[in-house]
Amino acid sequence: MEFQPVETHSKQEHFLEEEMKASLTSINKQHIP
Repeated sequence: MEFQPVETHSKQEHFLEEEMKASLTSINKQHIP
């Protein structure tokens, strides 16, 4: 059995990181004319 919850957690963290980056980027675009 090669079940690695750590890998899944890392993928989830990476996804959340990308989501935060995306929202920060959109916020920056709104502030920059």
